[in-house]
Amino acid sequence: MGGGTLRSTRHLVQDRTREVTHLRRETATTGFQPAAPGLHGLGIGSFINGDQQILGLDVVSDDPDTQVSQVIGMMRRYVNEDYNTPQIRRAVLEARISGDPLYDTFRAVKHQMQFVSDESTVQPVQAESQLPVVEALTRPRDMALLRMKRGDCDDFCTYGAAMLTAQGVPCSFVTVAADPSMPDVWSHVYLAAYPDSGSYAGQRVPMDISHGPYVGWETPRVFKRQEWPVMAKLQLVSLGVLIYVGYLTWKLVENKR
Repeated sequence: MGGGTLRSTRHLVQDRTREVTHLRRETATTGFQPAAPGLHGLGIGSFINGDQQILGLDVVSDDPDTQVSQVIGMMRRYVNEDYNTPQIRRAVLEARISGDPLYDTFRAVKHQMQFVSDESTVQPVQAESQLPVVEALTRPRDMALLRMKRGDCDDFCTYGAAMLTAQGVPCSFVTVAADPSMPDVWSHVYLAAYPDSGSYAGQRVPMDISHGPYVGWETPRVFKRQEWPVMAKLQLVSLGVLIYVGYLTWKLVENKR
C-alpha cells in the first residue's frame, strides 16, 4: 500500500473500522501465484483507527484449486453482505450516466480505481505475520468510501459485482489461467454479467474492469476458465418478488387511509 493510500485510509477509519482480508499460504511455495494480478490464500485482517492490526489469519490449503475456491468464497460473501448497503447504493446512483448498468458500472469503477499489486498493498501488515501475507481484499462498502480507491483485479471484481448486484444484474466471477508460462495456474479474475433487460439482455457479457478496454472484452488467450456465480439467479428473483410484495402491501395500506 502506497503512502498516499495509507494516509487516506487512516483518515477514513477515524470514524469506523475498515475490514480488509489478508491472505497467506501455509508454506512459502505459491501454487496460485500468477505473474499478472491474481488471488492467493485466505485470512481476515483489519485497519483499526489507523493502526495495522491483524485480527486473525486462517491458513489455507496448498492445493491451488482449493485455494481459489476459498478466496472466491470470501469475495462472494463480501458482495452479498455489502451490495445493499448505503455506501454501494450511493455509488450506484453516482455512477449513473447512460442508464445501462453494465456500461455505467464498468466506467465508474475503471475511472475511480487505480490498479496496484498485492505485493505493494500488504507491505504495511507483513511484519504482523510470521508467514508471507500474499493477498488483500477490501470490502466493497469500504472501497466505496475511499477517496483513493486502489486494488488488484479481485478488488475491481468485488466492487463491480456489488454495484451490479445492487442493480439486479446477475453476475459471476471468472477465473482464468492465461499465462503461457504457467498454463495450469489461475492467473486472473474478472466478471461476467447476465442481464435480463437492456441492450445485452439474455447474453453473457464479460466485464474485465481491471484490464479490459470496454464492456464485452475478455482475454482471448485462456488455457482454462471457471465461473463462480456471485448470487444465484433464483435468489435475485426471490428478492425481486419480496420487494414487489412489499410494495403492493404498502400501496394497500396507503389506499385504506
